[in-house]
Amino acid sequence: MSVQKKEQNKSDTVSVVDEEKSIRMLNNDLTSFEAAIDTMMKCFNKTIEEAESLAFKIHSSGSAIVYTSSEADCKKVLEKAKQFCIDM
Repeated sequence: MSVQKKEQNKSDTVSVVDEEKSIRMLNNDLTSFEAAIDTMMKCFNKTIEEAESLAFKIHSSGSAIVYTSSEADCKKVLEKAKQFCIDM
């Protein structure tokens, strides 16, 4: 009985903080490096160096995480990025 009480108390102290989510950009044959870099700079606040590095990673590996934040934030930023017709 005391074991059950300890487990119950332990679970009572656990709380979930707003979990971070990520946006992944995918490689495709239609989007130019310039368009991908421009989108990362305008939508995901990447510097030119960060965007270029990510563009090469996307090209070589097929995808890369370009943004991490709260779920609500990711949804807002993703909608903005979709206006650029970039596959995510």
